[in-house]
Amino acid sequence: RDFKGPLRFDNTLPWCLTLLLASLTLVVVGLCYQYPMQATTWAAKVTPDKAHLLLLAVVAGLLTLTVLSLRAIFKRANLLSGLSTDLARRSSLFSAGLSPIDSPPGLILEQLCEHFEDYQRGNHSRDITRALRGRYQGPLHSFEYAYYQLHYVVRRLEQEEVSDGKGGTRQQTRVVYDHHDRFSLVLDFPWIEGIAVRSSGPSAIDFEHKHQTSSTDFNRAFTLTGASAMACARFAKPVTVVHLLGLKPRFSQLNLEFSLNQGGLCISFDNSDLLGFQMPCDLHSPSEFYALIDAGVPLPALTQLLEAIHTLAEQHDDNFKLPRQATPHMEN
Repeated sequence: RDFKGPLRFDNTLPWCLTLLLASLTLVVVGLCYQYPMQATTWAAKVTPDKAHLLLLAVVAGLLTLTVLSLRAIFKRANLLSGLSTDLARRSSLFSAGLSPIDSPPGLILEQLCEHFEDYQRGNHSRDITRALRGRYQGPLHSFEYAYYQLHYVVRRLEQEEVSDGKGGTRQQTRVVYDHHDRFSLVLDFPWIEGIAVRSSGPSAIDFEHKHQTSSTDFNRAFTLTGASAMACARFAKPVTVVHLLGLKPRFSQLNLEFSLNQGGLCISFDNSDLLGFQMPCDLHSPSEFYALIDAGVPLPALTQLLEAIHTLAEQHDDNFKLPRQATPHMEN
């Protein structure tokens, strides 16, 4: 902010170098095109047996240097924007009170799989690629939560037609690896146990008893199952049905899994922008950017989801269950 002068690189020398290299490339190509015999004769003096290869190498070398020079110019031009984004991302995590979970990813995944079937995805591999912890303070309830990004790979076989070398085709089987990412929040939720609300994904998260609510819209959007018919009936309050229907359009492929006898909730979805933020300005306008960072960069999608979880807690805290000690999946 106190720097005297514009916040940009002086690219005079790189641009001059780029123009010089581009000009030399054009001159060499032009000479080879207009005077091929003379160019070949010159190259033959250096490498008699590979004159054409030498000319190609000269042109390719000059062209490569030109591209690298241009790339350096544009890379320098984007450095300030990249730094701005990095600062804003760090500010957003500070503002939300999020910090990294230091436990080994393999251990985190193992413990999550013990409590929630939603993490049993991918028949080839699965990994926790990001893990953060935070705390939410609502009007009535406060809770600690963890944010996880699960990367999983599905291995499948695919048939394709290839040439048989005789003018025909033949069927060939090839292995295809489909890469997916799944995002989730995990928290202690002592008010509901043994319930799964699934809009997509594996039916492994389903419990024994399937329940149909009085809402046809809800029954089309979700599959509701529970450890008992009574548990399903208690969960499917009209306000909860309406609440979850309101969440469905905002979170893609939304699933909720309330663990049995653990008091934990895993709410998962395909939205990759839960930690997304807006940047109305950057370091090109230092004063405005300083004010943005100083105020704290908000994470509106995360706040919206946490508020929705708090609302769900309000709807089901009438059984007077007290929050219990943190379960293993939250101790990471």
